[in-house]
Amino acid sequence: MRPKYNVDYISQQPAGHGVHITVYADPLCCWSWAMQPVLTEVKKELGKKARWELKMCGLISSWSNFHDEVNSISRPAQMGPLWMHAGHIANRSIQHQVWVNDPPTTSYPACVAVKSVQLQSPELGEVYFKLLTDTCMGEGRNIARQSVLFDIAKQLALDVPGFDFRKFEDDYKGNNGMDAFRSDLAEVHKYNINRFPTLIIRAGDDRAISISGYHNYAAIMEAIETLVPGIAVEQ
Repeated sequence: MRPKYNVDYISQQPAGHGVHITVYADPLCCWSWAMQPVLTEVKKELGKKARWELKMCGLISSWSNFHDEVNSISRPAQMGPLWMHAGHIANRSIQHQVWVNDPPTTSYPACVAVKSVQLQSPELGEVYFKLLTDTCMGEGRNIARQSVLFDIAKQLALDVPGFDFRKFEDDYKGNNGMDAFRSDLAEVHKYNINRFPTLIIRAGDDRAISISGYHNYAAIMEAIETLVPGIAVEQ
């Protein structure tokens, strides 16, 4: 699939050598989950020539005000077929039954949890985000539940001694995590991002490209090469 991108989509401060890639995603977005293996390959290819940043988009604040006109989704049970489609496109098994068995009511708590982890480490925030999506899409658990979010954070603390679960808990329950999430939401609204995942790829000379929706490795690399020709082969 060729990417639909806009050159000079937005002006930002120069990223320096290489590219700066901001990913706007959501723990309940099946396409954000489907893109994870693709982005992992892109990260391996670019290495230190790319700086990455993960932002939370707040896909579902509540079902009372959520409506996906493109896919005709306005209630939880209608999300299952879309997840099945995403799993088929990405060739990954997905537990779409969660939308019948224990449907998440909102993605906001999971977004706040990711931001609370990122306050300690942006890199661990990406790890936690992947754990969330794997728990939901891979295991069919409801990540709108605080108990599930905390279980994953506790496991992360066991696996990574430097991660402080108590600080995570304080940031999640206090204002820090929510404030960080609100900052992401402000960017989403400012840049009028309404499809996820969205990647904004910035070059060092202040040009930028945006890519929205699911795309394969070749399409993402093609877009990056549009900004920085030869970046994939530079040593």
